[in-house]
Amino acid sequence: METIGERLKHIRNERGLTQDQLAQKAGIARQTIMAIERGQTQEPRKVLPLCQALGISLEWLLNGEGDIYKSYQNCDLELVQMVALHVLQADRDANWKLNPDDLATLIKQGVALMIEYRQDEKDDKKNIIHLTRHLAVSAGR
Repeated sequence: METIGERLKHIRNERGLTQDQLAQKAGIARQTIMAIERGQTQEPRKVLPLCQALGISLEWLLNGEGDIYKSYQNCDLELVQMVALHVLQADRDANWKLNPDDLATLIKQGVALMIEYRQDEKDDKKNIIHLTRHLAVSAGR
């Protein structure tokens, strides 16, 4: 499976879910799932709720690597979402057009940094946002 859409469709079918059922479970529109599966969107911003609803790893959905069922059990979903949204926002703002492998790598590194950082500063979201954006910018783009 080469694309995010192919992997999403595969796992959705493996679970016996329709697009409507998955959309309801993930709290997103069916049209979003349809667009991702068809490869019509280059910025699938709704991958985190899909990963959570399907119980699969973000890394596997984005680039097909790693353990499909690995989850972010050691950190909260809010943290992963925050990192992913800021990486995607930086990508869009700077018009980098990062490929899914680069996005997955940045998000994975960002989550690791945030877990380490949050051990010292649990509630300082402003600094977390700054650090996440800095990570995306330091990707060399």
